[in-house]
Amino acid sequence: MTTASTTPGTSGRQGALLRAFRHREFKLLWIGFFASQMGFWISHISMQSLLADLTGDDPAWIGWLFFAVYIPSLLLSPIAGVVADRVDRKRILVTCYLAVLVLSVNNAVLTATDMMTPGRLLAFGAVFGAVLAFMGPAAQAVVANSVPPEDLASAISLQAGAGNLTRVVGPMLAAPVLAGGGADIAFAVYALAMLIVTAVLIPVRLTPYTPEADSTGVLSRMADGFHHARERQPALAAIVLLGMLSIFGVAHTALVPTLARTVLGQGKAGFTGIVAATGFGAMVGALVVGSRNRAPAMRKAALNCTAYGVALSAFAVSRIFWLTLICAVVVGYFYFATTTILSTLVQQIVDEDKRGRVSSLFMLAWGGLVPLGTVVMGITARHVGAPETILTGALVVTAYAGWVAIRSRS
Repeated sequence: MTTASTTPGTSGRQGALLRAFRHREFKLLWIGFFASQMGFWISHISMQSLLADLTGDDPAWIGWLFFAVYIPSLLLSPIAGVVADRVDRKRILVTCYLAVLVLSVNNAVLTATDMMTPGRLLAFGAVFGAVLAFMGPAAQAVVANSVPPEDLASAISLQAGAGNLTRVVGPMLAAPVLAGGGADIAFAVYALAMLIVTAVLIPVRLTPYTPEADSTGVLSRMADGFHHARERQPALAAIVLLGMLSIFGVAHTALVPTLARTVLGQGKAGFTGIVAATGFGAMVGALVVGSRNRAPAMRKAALNCTAYGVALSAFAVSRIFWLTLICAVVVGYFYFATTTILSTLVQQIVDEDKRGRVSSLFMLAWGGLVPLGTVVMGITARHVGAPETILTGALVVTAYAGWVAIRSRS
């Protein structure tokens, strides 16, 4: 079992939130996750900015970039979930981190030598997305192997809080990096982050788990994960709600560069400012949920998702930059309040030997369905405009989440 060193003086809501930090293995995982996400956001913002420069701010191209990065999750996440239940999860993470390191170095060299093209950037995004597809289920499932069950909610919230802190700090660092050094420097920073993450992860010792002993094929194991989620309700309902949010809500992020430049009259600083504001709200949302002692509930998640749709509607109709930033904070808050509740809910009710497969379904809904929305939104925005496209998606989110909240018993 994971060893813990109790931290005196932590009680109440703060103690509930920070409990997972009592465990050395989780602290090392958290540090590695933080460094990984920091590098990701600097690189991700740089990819969007670089593609906007290469294509003259064409929203359809940005939509295709999101498609390239996230479509592997749609195609590969179920298989990755099976792998996460059959192969050592730490080994999967180390392999994926090293792969990202190599890809980032390659991207930095192409950009620095002016050999980067929109097509090559999309190809890099697709390979990068494939690595992330295998990394996601293992990264989510491995948290449960670093803390005892009673500290799982704290660990999930702290992991989400770290991810969202990087959504604030990452874009803030990306702006001066892009202005002073360019995208090639940003990609090099990501490579360095992956080197640090690998070094931190190697000494981690996780709680052993015994994979399910069966001789069935991959497709059968994938089906078992789906059936397990359906049996452990509301796990499947939570995954469906998250999928709807990804298609109609999260996909609006592909239009933010165009919205900032052509609608709000802001440049790269405006784009990174919106991303940072969203990340700040998301960090607060994840930490607020994690500090509560109440068990996660489907109704609570649906109500937060409804509020997300309302906030996103206000974001879409705003034409004042400072008001847009405020809306972005609220959007980020309710997005990660929603996803943190859903993630904790699912992780607490699934069996350990099927955790990777159910986590893969969760990751598929979280990121795998995003490319479907980004491509449609990018093409639609080219014809009707970014604000109108974002507003339409926000109204769909509001209507569906409100319906789920009404039907949910708890």
